[in-house]
Amino acid sequence: MSGKFTRHEILARLNKKRKAKKPIIIGAGGVGLIAKAADKAGIDIIMSYCTGPVRMNGNAGQLGYMYYVDCNGVSIEMGHKIIDRVQNTPMVAGIGVGDPYRDIDWLIDELMDIGFSGITNVPTLGGHSGALRKSMEAAGIGFNGEVKLIEKCHKKDIFTISYAFDEEQIRSMVQAGSDIVCPHVGVTQDREFQFDTLTVEQAAEKINRLYEIAVQENPEVIVACHGGPFANPESVQQGFRLTKADAFVGASTVERIPTEEAIYRTIEEFSALTLGK
Repeated sequence: MSGKFTRHEILARLNKKRKAKKPIIIGAGGVGLIAKAADKAGIDIIMSYCTGPVRMNGNAGQLGYMYYVDCNGVSIEMGHKIIDRVQNTPMVAGIGVGDPYRDIDWLIDELMDIGFSGITNVPTLGGHSGALRKSMEAAGIGFNGEVKLIEKCHKKDIFTISYAFDEEQIRSMVQAGSDIVCPHVGVTQDREFQFDTLTVEQAAEKINRLYEIAVQENPEVIVACHGGPFANPESVQQGFRLTKADAFVGASTVERIPTEEAIYRTIEEFSALTLGK
């Protein structure tokens, strides 16, 4: 089993980077090879949740949010398959709070016993709207349930990362005790998936607005950027220049996109070879 980290140990590592004015890099590890490589490369935190193996199997990551996928079962399975591949990096598991077949308190303890060092709220309903969202909120299994998840973890002194989409959600997650809040600015844009998205400047404006709300609630909270136009190191660097964020959370950005780009280049290079005859 990889080394398991306490909340205090993780925060000490992250705050050391903040003090040194270095960005905190957090990435998804949906399969063992990606997690192992990210660990060796020195990533700060690896997150494992249901969208990872879905996207790395060639599908749209959003399918991880659908009923086709047992999101919490996937987190448990990834823990058993991946954690032994990671030696030096805290791993954070995703929990879907609407699971009717698992007690959330049991699930938190189960994931921590497997060897995870923290919890995040994936899949999240924070970016959804309409009747489905309203009905799930009324049942306590929407974003309000995700806030309760973070509260439960905080009371257990478990490290947490929270995705949030607006002012109210950011405030709720910081009040719940989340160690990192990640303003989500939309589906990541790249050559494979083209969506209408914010520009880097527009995304930065949103992140800065939510940053101010977060630090008003807790000056020590870590704020990250994620999604939308932040699809490569260059755009993330621009985001760091324009925002007060200390961290970047990459899902597709650190596992699917780099893998695809490397394969594109490698096949192009092999195809350009010439025969010796």
